[in-house]
Amino acid sequence: MSAPADIPVAARNNGSNGNPEFAVSSDGRLAAVTTATGAIMVLSLVTSATRSWTIPSGDGYATGLSWAGDRYVAFQFVSRSGDRDAGGVRVLDTRSAATAALAASRLVISSEGKLAGGISGVFNPVITPDGSKILAAAWTGFNVAELAEFSARTGQLLAVLIPAESMPGHGSPCQVLWTDLSGAHLIAYCGTAGVVNGTRFTPVDLHLPDTSGTVFSGLLW
Repeated sequence: MSAPADIPVAARNNGSNGNPEFAVSSDGRLAAVTTATGAIMVLSLVTSATRSWTIPSGDGYATGLSWAGDRYVAFQFVSRSGDRDAGGVRVLDTRSAATAALAASRLVISSEGKLAGGISGVFNPVITPDGSKILAAAWTGFNVAELAEFSARTGQLLAVLIPAESMPGHGSPCQVLWTDLSGAHLIAYCGTAGVVNGTRFTPVDLHLPDTSGTVFSGLLW
């Protein structure tokens, strides 16, 4: 909601992977964005001050940003290098002295090999505001995905919130749009918008646009 003149030019772009990528902290004071140079930038919406953590273009790019409090930013790192061990869901400490995104973050859920429950990969990660859990779509087969809950500390699979189902059309999996403090209640888009309480998904007409080619990010309640 800041005036464009107040936002640094480096933060006014469509992100390193071609899609708008940003997330606003729950207190509305900070935004995390991906820049055209491949960095993750944190922008103060109060002072316009910024700090960036680099990701060399040959290494990969960040997507799926979300905040835990006003310090930690979860993101999915898509590796382009031969060494894919760094790929997966990572959590960036914005108070780290490191200036490289991988050095300033820790890998929570690896994209290398099979995960528990037959999960072959996770997408659209969202960390809960209290930093305890990561919610993500989890592939279990070709165009088959479930909505799962993981520990943000260990990456361990904690629960399957929505059982695995075949994804229609281009196979876009469920995406969490909002979570309360602990992740007990969610708003998600699974072909249709709805709310998740425990493991029950209830469709709700939230008047969201067609998501073909669209990534929801940076939503704030």
